Amino acid sequence: MKDGILRGLLCDGEASIEIISARDTVARAGEIHNASPEVTAALGRALMGACLMCGRLKGEKERLSLTFKGDGPAGSVIAVASSSGVLKGYAANPDARAGFRPDGKLNVGGVIGRNGTLIVARDSGSGEPYSGVSELVSGEIAEDIARYYYISEQQPSAVLLGVGFERAQVTSAGGILITPLPGCSQNALEKIEAQLCRMKPVSELAGMYLSLEEFLHDSFWEIGARSLEEKEVYYNCDCSRERMLEALFALPAADRSELASQNEIEMCCQFCGKKYVIKADELK
Repeated sequence: MKDGILRGLLCDGEASIEIISARDTVARAGEIHNASPEVTAALGRALMGACLMCGRLKGEKERLSLTFKGDGPAGSVIAVASSSGVLKGYAANPDARAGFRPDGKLNVGGVIGRNGTLIVARDSGSGEPYSGVSELVSGEIAEDIARYYYISEQQPSAVLLGVGFERAQVTSAGGILITPLPGCSQNALEKIEAQLCRMKPVSELAGMYLSLEEFLHDSFWEIGARSLEEKEVYYNCDCSRERMLEALFALPAADRSELASQNEIEMCCQFCGKKYVIKADELK
């Protein structure tokens, strides 16, 4: 299935749904950072979660970022998504390992950590970004995003995220975000909950279908599913020499002066690994 995100409605418009499939995007992120399977799964879930949450952004230049600051060996894990479907992210320690859980699945919670915070920032491109914070629940990403919605936005939501692996290779990656709309009935909520309980793991579902439309209707036709719009998602870093210089000029004058005493400065983008060499005279 081609990487993309589909927005739709459930239960005759009583709830919204976003579905994402992002196998190639997640695999690309893991390759760029030479990440372990656990960190690739964690970063992949974070990237898809950020993209799903972007469904509520309106402007073309709006961005949403998720920062998971747990006490696990991966350190901070950051995912950034734009309303146009462009994703990027990184982990402080991409080679961190945590092994497997007792059920045989990758221990994403172990590599993120169960104690810490999730910071959600929305940037409209004009003015200061809005940010909200909630405590981590498990470090498994989906549960932490659901808690954020409930605590920080008083919005109960169902969040499913999963990355499938075979022989250390990403074979599938998918996610679902369901949010009750104003006036949603208790009957609709019960139907949605029952349907989710009957479903296979989302990582497995993401590898079963040829299209997101098929994914949506095959999984939710019993409770009434209608698609609204679909768009492509992909990994891409928008770093540039100009942005690196902007970051340097944002430093205090004393720090810039100290850096300018060197012949040249090498800077590396955390999102894509691209290196930039800045000459000392460019800082004057």
